[in-house]
Amino acid sequence: MTPGSPRLSVIIVNHNAGDLLAACVRSVVGAWPGRMGGEVVVVDTASTDGSWEQVMAEYGQVRLVRLEANVGYGAALNQGLSLFPADFVLLLNPDTQVMPGAIDRLLGTLEENPRAALAGPRLAYPDGRPQHSAFKFPNLIQVGVDLFPDLLGRLYDSPLNGRYPAAVYAAGRPFRVDFVLGACMLGRYRALAEVGFFDEAFFMYCEEIDLAFRLRRAGWEILCEPRALVIHHGGATTGKVRAEAFRWLWESRFKLFARYYPAPFRLAARFLLRLAASRAARARSGTGPDPEAWGELLRALG
Repeated sequence: MTPGSPRLSVIIVNHNAGDLLAACVRSVVGAWPGRMGGEVVVVDTASTDGSWEQVMAEYGQVRLVRLEANVGYGAALNQGLSLFPADFVLLLNPDTQVMPGAIDRLLGTLEENPRAALAGPRLAYPDGRPQHSAFKFPNLIQVGVDLFPDLLGRLYDSPLNGRYPAAVYAAGRPFRVDFVLGACMLGRYRALAEVGFFDEAFFMYCEEIDLAFRLRRAGWEILCEPRALVIHHGGATTGKVRAEAFRWLWESRFKLFARYYPAPFRLAARFLLRLAASRAARARSGTGPDPEAWGELLRALG
């Protein structure tokens, strides 16, 4: 680190998150660890809803990086990481609220585990329901559950679907995971820089999984710290553009599969995707994407 650099940078990527952005910043300021200096950074990707203006009016000390276009989540994070290096970086979605003591817990976990590159908190929905915070790397069962929720939805919370059991969260001790959800991650800057930060080929979704693959291959560990609590609303931005988000999700997943998975896996995943698209085309109605969205996705994947 360069002399005088802050020990902690909090980087929040915002795209039309509305009032949630101000609530996120407010929670960070309220949970700031008193033992270290640093700064809160908002990287705004061409928002038009007044969200970043609201934050700057309320918190003049927040550092703002304004981008002229929505360049994607990973690319926006890279902007913040390159401009505001620190010993530790807290990477946040704008629809999160950091509970008191959470940052201290995450910092303590990384400080106590020198081979850990990332630590994620325990996540919960605003009504208090638990939210899965950490996962195993994707497998074909996970692909099937996502594509056929009406048939395989009973496996959603299962370890077969890459979920960690509730007991490991309840134990109240950090545990090793394949990756943590990108909504909130505390990173060791040195480790992130070593592997080149985020791959900007992932416009949205799977950028934290790709990062985790590279960190794990470089010998770093990733931990979930259940004593740190963060509220995650979920879908603050993507919920407004559901068809596009659906396409981004699966395009990113197949980029991930192409990079890290063998050919038989990729062929099986593509078969499941086409089967799901064919099934959606025959369905008269449903809550999932319409046949046009499936068609756009299949054309995008080739």
